[in-house]
Amino acid sequence: MALKSLLFRSGAKVPDETRFGYVIYDGSARDYPYWRFRTELKLSCVPKEKPEEYAKCARDIIEALRGDPLQTAIDMGISTLTSQEFDGITTFMDKVLNDVFPLKDEEAKALYQEGHKIGGLLSRQPSENMTCYIMLYTTSRTMV
Repeated sequence: MALKSLLFRSGAKVPDETRFGYVIYDGSARDYPYWRFRTELKLSCVPKEKPEEYAKCARDIIEALRGDPLQTAIDMGISTLTSQEFDGITTFMDKVLNDVFPLKDEEAKALYQEGHKIGGLLSRQPSENMTCYIMLYTTSRTMV
């Protein structure tokens, strides 16, 4: 599973947004980091002394959800999500993280083992010249 997430996807695009700039998120692992960053950015712009603005921001974030994340939000309840005192949206994002990436320790272990296999999927292939392999390795390391 972890190795499949490394495959190149042609035509990959940024997730859709609402007209207010909130990311429409459906629970996909590919879009999670982008969604979390944009959501944290929106929340950081809300003043601490205005709980009604936090509730409005939380409402807009929840309205942009689809699928499993929406069901998680429904299970948490409106009062928990809109509460700035309990930091409801951050708690919600952590629950979604655990739902989207439930096996991250096992996947990290599998990637580590695959990377150390001689002739494995992540090693240099027989027809690949060393320059291309090094270029691929260095560009992928700078992106992480």
